[in-house]
This record gives sequence, C-alpha cells and structure tokens, in this order.
Amino acid sequence: MDFTGKVLRILPLREVSGEIIVDAIIADEREYKRVSFWGEHAEFVLSEVRVGDVLKIKNAYEFSGVDAVGSELSSPAPVSLSSLLAEKRKGSDVSDVGAVSGVSGVRGGAVRRLKVSTYSHVEKIVAEVKALRAWKPVDITVLAVARPEKGKVCVAGIDTAGNWLRPQSIYEGEMLSEGKPRFKNLCVSRIYVDAWRGRRARKEDRFFVHCDGILRELNEKERREFLEKHTDPSVEAVFKSGRTLGLIKPRRILRIHEERATKKRRRRGEISERERSHEEYIHISFQDASGRIYRKWSCRCSDFYKLWDEMRAKHRWTYKWRIRRMLRKNITYFAIGLTHTDYGVEDLEFGAYPMIVGVHIVKK
Repeated sequence: MDFTGKVLRILPLREVSGEIIVDAIIADEREYKRVSFWGEHAEFVLSEVRVGDVLKIKNAYEFSGVDAVGSELSSPAPVSLSSLLAEKRKGSDVSDVGAVSGVSGVRGGAVRRLKVSTYSHVEKIVAEVKALRAWKPVDITVLAVARPEKGKVCVAGIDTAGNWLRPQSIYEGEMLSEGKPRFKNLCVSRIYVDAWRGRRARKEDRFFVHCDGILRELNEKERREFLEKHTDPSVEAVFKSGRTLGLIKPRRILRIHEERATKKRRRRGEISERERSHEEYIHISFQDASGRIYRKWSCRCSDFYKLWDEMRAKHRWTYKWRIRRMLRKNITYFAIGLTHTDYGVEDLEFGAYPMIVGVHIVKK
C-alpha cells in the first residue's frame, strides 16, 4: 500500500539477523502507522529524516493484528534474534483490545503496521499534514515520571475523567521536545494513545502514539486539591480493586535507604548484572493510612533521585536524616504501581512487585 504522513516519533534502531531496522510512528489526519524501515531505508531514516518531516511511502507491505512475536509489535525495544525466536516458541499472550476501546482516546480495531523493504520507495516531500486531527487527544495530569530503565521511561497520570493511564514505550530520548520536557510531575500533558496490544497488559496500559507537550503546570492550590481528591484509602484499596496504579498518603515514613542494584536484582532474578540500568536504588519503608506497614519498596521517582543526590552533595553525613525529616514535616503522597510481571516468583501478594513511582511533597 501507499501512505503519506508526518513523522511523529523515530524509535531506537534494532537489529534482526544482522539487518538494521528503524521503526517510526507516522500519521496523517485520520490514523497513524507504525512503519518498520529495513536495510537501506533504515539508513535513510537515520541520516535524512527528522521528527516533523513528511514522508511519502509507496509499495509498503501492510499487515494487521499481532503476529507470533506478540509484545514486540507493541513494544519497540531493541531485541535480538534469539529472543525473538524464544518468544515465537512460547506463543503470544495478547490482551483484549476491545476492553479499552473508546476509553481515554483509545481506538479499537486491528493493529496496522507497514514494512518498508526492498521493493518499497520512500521520499521526503514538502506538504502540510495535520497529523491525527481526527483523533481525540487525552489530557493527563502526570503523577509519575520514573528514572529511565534500559532506555525507557515509565510515565503515568490521571486523565480528566479520573482514570489512571500508563502510556507505554516512551524512550529517554523522547522526553524533551526542543529542549522542553514533554512530561513533568503535577503538570498537564496532552497525549495521543491507542490500545495496548502487548503481552502481560495491565489495566492502565496504553500504547503511546504522540505527545503535544505540557499544556500547563498546576499551581500550589491546584496541587493540594488534586492530590487530596485522588488519594486512595490504602495500598490494598488500590491493588485489590484490579488497578495497578494509585495514590496514597502514608501515615508514617519509617526508613529510607539505598541498596546496590547487583544485590537486589540477583536476589529477585529480575535482571542480570550486565543489563542493570543504575548502580543504586532507593528503598522506602512506610505505614499507610490503614495502619499496615510495608517494607523496602523500591522507589523509581526521577525527581526524588534528583533531590536525593542534591542533599547527599550538600550534607554528606546527614542527608538521609534530612530527607526523612522533610517527608515527615510536610504532607507526602506516593504514586504507587505494580511491575508488569512477577519475574517468575510465585505467591506475591499483589501478583507482581509493588513500587513507588512518584513522590509528591506539599507544605503543611
């Protein structure tokens, strides 16, 4: 088929069977396509194409649905040939797209992808394309921006209808647009999302198509009202209701400490030492509003790590005590979430590992 559209995203290159592949999200006024450029076309995209360019594609191969490599179609993370073959042997475990169709800007229907290879033709043209003009965007108030893990960033927030959303497959290199952040805690960002068709889907997962950037930042009064309005009664009230994201106000902060990544990851079996993204992870023990105590939850909040590093640089011997005092003296909220898998560990209370994905501190 032929397709003309504006380039909204260029995803990190990957390699299959020694051949370079570059995926891009390209959209016209009515729809988007995830286009895989192979061989010389991939080299053309890497060297000549920028976000915002308009491409005219001829004789591309179109396919719909999810093939045997289920999650790879929805998650553009670089993969090796061996892992692809392993996934094929396992088979796919695709979530029900219809369950989220029509919700928060999501459109149902078949997955549509294009493959641009040997017999295809690609060229840049000068044309005005109002990408996704027929789509309804979603405005979310961001409550979680995690540290990058293996090049990806976890972002989550609440839309105008009060629903939690987790746009998936956002890369570290996409967090800035012309030097300005696309997502920031307690700011409203306008995004375009689609149904998440990958494996091990969580209720709030959506495929990230595009972000127009930050619309505005909540003022102090709006922050207080928003956080209080969306606070859940307890950890159990969040995770035992079928959700994997929530907001709690801890009654007490018991302990904050660092742990080396190698020790933690090897014990849990989550990831090998070679693949780890960070040397240290912060863990927080706390008591929620119900009185139950939770120990050593991993904190992934990017802003909290920045605060941690700043305090450690200024107060080498007392920074942990100062941060704990700051959290106790002010009103603290935790955005909490669950990992997408149990990593092969059975009998986890909530079916996956819980973590703190956002830390919000409001003065009393």
